[in-house]
Amino acid sequence: MKIKTQPDAIAKLMTGLVAVLPEATSIFRKALKSSQVDLPAVAKQMHKAELESDDRHEAFLTKVAATFITPFDREDLLDMAETLDAFVDHLDHAVDLLVRFEFKELPQAFLDGADDLDAMANIAASAVEVIKKPKKFRPLWGEVDAIEDRMDMRNNEVLADVLSGRHDPLTAMKLIKIQDAIEDCANMLEGFVTALARAAIKET
Repeated sequence: MKIKTQPDAIAKLMTGLVAVLPEATSIFRKALKSSQVDLPAVAKQMHKAELESDDRHEAFLTKVAATFITPFDREDLLDMAETLDAFVDHLDHAVDLLVRFEFKELPQAFLDGADDLDAMANIAASAVEVIKKPKKFRPLWGEVDAIEDRMDMRNNEVLADVLSGRHDPLTAMKLIKIQDAIEDCANMLEGFVTALARAAIKET
């Protein structure tokens, strides 16, 4: 009986891992809209979320290592956990850069990107809950892909604007660093949901 319940324990820990994502993306959205006066406090919130993510990541790895029967391939589980941990790390790093770069205001496209990341994070969290239910999972997978495609197009638009000469070179470099973080995070979430789908397919 003990072995039988271990996969359920892993599933609960995976749910705990993805639960940090919407929290982190919400804080990131807040950071992009915050003044320089408020940003340090927001950065502390993000770092707290990153530490929470680290703790949950460690607990997940420990449980997977100690479990004889896992709900999905062991390597797939480890790779997905690493992706989620790296996602929150990237957001924490991006908010730290926002504090240091001291932007007076960011282009609307960056705020739109943060909104899309938040939507993807919430969908990813929902996808984990219904991974065993293909009819419910597939539409969520499609939503994530659609948002990531939209963000790819916006990324090109942002880069074209930033490098158009409208910004001084130093500001342009700073903006690109933030935009790269947004794009990387979008790719991570899309990759996570795709990996989740592939892991489920292996078990069918």
